[in-house]
Amino acid sequence: MAKKERKVQFVKGNVEEIVVENGVKQKKTKNGAAAIPSKIIIQESKELDINNADDLKSAREMYHKRLFEIVGKVKELKMEAEEIKEILKQL
Repeated sequence: MAKKERKVQFVKGNVEEIVVENGVKQKKTKNGAAAIPSKIIIQESKELDINNADDLKSAREMYHKRLFEIVGKVKELKMEAEEIKEILKQL
């Protein structure tokens, strides 16, 4: 089956403070270098172990089935949204 992995990494930038001068936000750094904001990097991966043709066929069928279920739900939600729009027009 599929192995899921999520990796979260924090990269600290060099912005010390944000100052508002004359209505404009400015990012201040210690040494006056170009401001590099901090950021969070989230990486997700999914790994499928496929040992033979039967595993590949099974995985393909599983994902086709799931896709069909998702498409059906989206169509149902779209119909419901249209009904709500009509009700809102009448209110």
